[in-house]
Amino acid sequence: MRRTILAILMALALVVIPAGSAFAANQDTVTITAKPGFISISNAPNSYTADPLLEGTDNATPTSYFTITNSSKNVNIDIKIKSNGWTSWTWGAPASMQGKLAASAGTGAFDIDIAAKDTDYPLCSNVTPATSPTWELKLLAPTAFTNGDTQTTTVTLTASKH
Repeated sequence: MRRTILAILMALALVVIPAGSAFAANQDTVTITAKPGFISISNAPNSYTADPLLEGTDNATPTSYFTITNSSKNVNIDIKIKSNGWTSWTWGAPASMQGKLAASAGTGAFDIDIAAKDTDYPLCSNVTPATSPTWELKLLAPTAFTNGDTQTTTVTLTASKH
């Protein structure tokens, strides 16, 4: 009889006293991490002076003269370039009076003709975070000047998600 009572008590002990991993939990937690796709670029140097610039000549920066610092986080970016126009050498004027810009992405090919004011042209594609691409610029002077005034334009670089 003792054995029977002992067997029953042992069976009850196994059922009543949980054995840790023998039973599933009724809740658990999930850790959520958010990595925002933050886009940020800067360019250096931020100016170039073509001096002297003679009629009908090209004046180019050295290859890889400009460096775009890509501070974007968790997102690959595309970079576009555009000219904001000249003070007197207007886009669309007779060819002899046009100042033009060409650019390239670190190759020295000057294969991107920044032909139209306020038009975005692709410069760099699928740039990974913390990558700093380089680029260069060429100024093609008009074949004739109607005045000796200093001319200025700005170039805008715009980054967007690839």
